[in-house]
Amino acid sequence: MTIAVRAMTEADLPRLVAWFREPHVFRWWRETPDLDAVRAKYLPRLAGIELVHMLIVTEREQSVGFAQWYEWNSSEDRGYYTIESDELGFDYTLGEPTAIGRGVGTALVTRLLDLLRERYALGTRVSVTPHADNAASRRILEKNGFAYVETVARGDAHYRRAL
Repeated sequence: MTIAVRAMTEADLPRLVAWFREPHVFRWWRETPDLDAVRAKYLPRLAGIELVHMLIVTEREQSVGFAQWYEWNSSEDRGYYTIESDELGFDYTLGEPTAIGRGVGTALVTRLLDLLRERYALGTRVSVTPHADNAASRRILEKNGFAYVETVARGDAHYRRAL
């Protein structure tokens, strides 16, 4: 399976709104499916004001989802988990229903790890925190070598691995 990632642009934000409206996405992201709210949240990231790197996921040149990666030391959420300041993190979703259940998520996490290896030293730790009830995401992480660390009070499962 060939998937790729590219930098997200402002032109992609209406697609994010559509994906956030998909029941399989809304269940986990709980984003307000409104273009103004999405622009307010994501434009600072696209402009480099916030240190979150936004990506569009493509399969056969069709946009099927998005991902974001960051250094945990720049995340206000770090305090919820047992995460060191030098760790990396990422989030991802497949917005297109046709991309679900075909291995695209597993290939995407593999691609994200490759991308991070290009920028950071081997051995750098990566922590990812899907909701504890998100069995599909947890399986994808485990297939990519992530190990379960803890479940925190707010309901997220913490997984970690080294690059």
